[in-house]
Parts: sequence; structure tokens; C-alpha cells
Amino acid sequence: MTKNQLKYMLLNFLLIGTAAIELTAPGRWFIFMNYLVHSIMYTYYAVTSVGYRLPKLVSMTVTFLQTLQMLIGVSISCIVLYLKLNGEMCQQSYDNLALSFGIYASFLVLFSSFFNNAYLVKKDKKTAVKQD
Repeated sequence: MTKNQLKYMLLNFLLIGTAAIELTAPGRWFIFMNYLVHSIMYTYYAVTSVGYRLPKLVSMTVTFLQTLQMLIGVSISCIVLYLKLNGEMCQQSYDNLALSFGIYASFLVLFSSFFNNAYLVKKDKKTAVKQD
């Protein structure tokens, strides 16, 4: 497990835990998205860990779904902030809202960057240089 994966899992656990304790309304969406994406992601990891090589499109789809999860998380946080600032009742504290936005926004940047570098940017093929 890499540092980024560990950071992601711990922060996600913190967010889901605080959302569950507060019984936040948007927390249901965060939990649903998290379970859905992780069930697909861990199925992919399980299949590849036993030696099956899946098409690149599958790994791209997993990363895309993770990135989409983060984008939806940021969007939900923005909608909740808008509602709260306009006097609407929404069961989520400003502290939890800030935590949600911060985590989802930082991971949106991280996953977007990874997707771009891993799947969209052409890599230079390193040619072997003969040494005399």
C-alpha cells in the first residue's frame, strides 16, 4: 500500500465516521458512492492480484470512477454550503462540511492528475543507447 492510498483510506474513514456520528444528510451520498466505487475497485484488484491481465480500459474506468466520486463529493459540498447560506435546513455542521470539501477537493486534484499522467499524456519511449 502506498502513502497516498493509506492517506486516502484514513481520511475517507475519518470523513465517513464523522458524517455517520452527525447523521449528516449528505453523508448518505458519500457512503453510497464510497461503497459503490470501492466494490468495483477491490474487485478489480482481486482479479489482477491472482494474475489476470485486464484491458487498460478497465483500469481507466476504475480511476475515472474514483475521480468522478471526488467531483460529486465536491459538488455535494458546494450544494450543501449554498443551501445552508440561504437559510435552508440541512443536517451537516460547517466543520464537517469543511472537512468534506477539503478531502474531496484534494483527492479530486490527486486523482485527476493521476488519470491525466497515467492515461492521457503520451510517454516518451526510452530508446536503448549503445555504449561503445
